[in-house]
Amino acid sequence: MTKKTYKRCLLIMILIGLCLVPVLYAQSDHRPQAVKEVAYEFQVPLSKDVKRLKEMYKEPDFHGDGEAGILLSAKAEEIKFIEGQLSPYEVDKNSKEFQALEGCLTALNRRGFLPGLSEISRAYFKQTTDYRYGNFIGLLIDEKTNKILYVRWDT
Repeated sequence: MTKKTYKRCLLIMILIGLCLVPVLYAQSDHRPQAVKEVAYEFQVPLSKDVKRLKEMYKEPDFHGDGEAGILLSAKAEEIKFIEGQLSPYEVDKNSKEFQALEGCLTALNRRGFLPGLSEISRAYFKQTTDYRYGNFIGLLIDEKTNKILYVRWDT
């Protein structure tokens, strides 16, 4: 290969690479990481209309234990879609699972995370380890304000 041919091939490869950058950027997911985390944990596709309002992560310690919360806002249609997808995880308000979710919410409130939910319309509970009430994630949905609260409890 001559020096001229080598330079031409190199230039063509660089131009192709530069043209691919905007295409790959347009195809990427621009949602906040918190929204992606909720979608991943519950295996529910959330649209780009779901917005993160605020979040609080676990306090840093040696084990990484504690509670965390992410408050999202969504349209009413999106909430109905989520409720349809998560029906296997739905819990009754008189169950131990719901009490565990409320305990996590109380712990978050003590740390200063006030989600401003007017009424919890639906609650979803998913254990993350064999210890059911020690390690879990949950969604609390307020249909009046169109808010979704994701909570994580880890001991």
